[in-house]
Amino acid sequence: MATKSGQEKMGLARKCVDVLIEEVGKKEFDDGEGTIKLWCQAVDEVNGDYWRRRGWVDVRSYPRPAGIWGSKFGFRLAVLVKDVKIPLNKN
Repeated sequence: MATKSGQEKMGLARKCVDVLIEEVGKKEFDDGEGTIKLWCQAVDEVNGDYWRRRGWVDVRSYPRPAGIWGSKFGFRLAVLVKDVKIPLNKN
C-alpha cells in the first residue's frame, strides 16, 4: 500500500486495512468471528517502520533495483504479516 505525496498522515492506510478486515469478516465467518492472516509489501525505507509499529512482523525483505515501480535509486521491499482477530459481529 502506498500513499500519494501530499496525502500522508491522513489515516488512509489505516482506513483501508479496517475496511478490508470488516469485509473479509463478513464474507469468511458466518458469525463474524475468526482470525485472518494479512500480508503487506512496503518500501522499507519509506514506511516499513509504520507497519511494524502497528504490529506487523517481517517475513523477509529484498533489494529492488532502480526503475522498479518508477524508483530512481532502488529500494528495499519488505514483506510483512499480521494475524488479525475478527471480532464477533454485533449486528
